[in-house]
Amino acid sequence: MQRMTRAQQQQQTKEMLFTAAMEQITKFGFEKTSINSITEAAGFSKGAFFSNFENKYDLLLQLTEKLKDEERTLLKSSLNINDKKHTISTNGLNAYFDHIKNNTACVILDIEMQLIASRDPQFKSFYYQFQQENNKALGEIICKVFAFKGVKPSLSPESLAQIFIALTEGLLLQNVDNPGKQIKAILEALIEKDNKNLK
Repeated sequence: MQRMTRAQQQQQTKEMLFTAAMEQITKFGFEKTSINSITEAAGFSKGAFFSNFENKYDLLLQLTEKLKDEERTLLKSSLNINDKKHTISTNGLNAYFDHIKNNTACVILDIEMQLIASRDPQFKSFYYQFQQENNKALGEIICKVFAFKGVKPSLSPESLAQIFIALTEGLLLQNVDNPGKQIKAILEALIEKDNKNLK
């Protein structure tokens, strides 16, 4: 069996710290989760933590960014987008909407970040930039769904992303059984509205 390189070992350590942090934060909240509790749950020393993160806020930002990036990647791959032919996989889109109910941990982390940003002006600037980048990337993917239907959205990609995120977070926090079904219905209604405006 081939030994892991130093970079691979560090990445594995980071992933284990991410997993421990996600479990601790979703269970106890960000404020009550300590660096000690994260490292103990992951089975590492505090030195391992500070080799990967500047502080607890840095971990939260990196973890949320990782989860959102994974979510965008999943959505993009589910759609099987072909920009040249302007096609997407409708089955993939339906599968993605079914998957949304499994996204509770990411939503809780994002809510934690929003709460911190509302109290900490310095963190707010980091969070705002992070949200802008995420909204732009997610909005561009959502616009592909409109384009597939032959419709140009009346809202900006960022606004579409904000609606999508707000719906997802709100429905998951309300413990709705099938949030994807409602989000899909609203997305279809927006597409239908803009389609009628084109005629």
